[in-house]
Amino acid sequence: VSVSHDIATIQESDAVIAATNHPDALIKDAYLQPGMIVVDDAQPSDVEDVSLMRNDILVLEGGVVHTDTIRIPFDFGLQNRGDIFSCLAEAIILAGNPDISIDTVGKMECVDFDALNEFDAEGERIGLTRGVFQNAKRVYSDEDIAHVRTIASDL
Repeated sequence: VSVSHDIATIQESDAVIAATNHPDALIKDAYLQPGMIVVDDAQPSDVEDVSLMRNDILVLEGGVVHTDTIRIPFDFGLQNRGDIFSCLAEAIILAGNPDISIDTVGKMECVDFDALNEFDAEGERIGLTRGVFQNAKRVYSDEDIAHVRTIASDL
């Protein structure tokens, strides 16, 4: 695993997690090699639109949660009506249950898995589930994922 601020290093990667607050798409299609996985955890997107429909890479929206039980009167641009971003799901869980707290401010030296499991159980209790793998243009099927996995293993 490496961390870089040099955008050109993307071309040498198998997987990329992008999380900036830059207003423009920094990750150009030419940087993305067949078999790559990009988790785009930025709003607005860090990935050029043309890359979102390629069938030889996966460009995944970071942190999508699904709910059929909570009505959100806002279109986040996700593929399914009940899909929300995980940051909103976190806020809903914390607002709905004051007994749960997650401390993520500052340097994290260890993960409290008991607290995470409690947090996860509360999300399940109120009807939150993992959203499908998607980006702004498409939902990935199991076949799409298997296809990109095959490309990556052949390289």
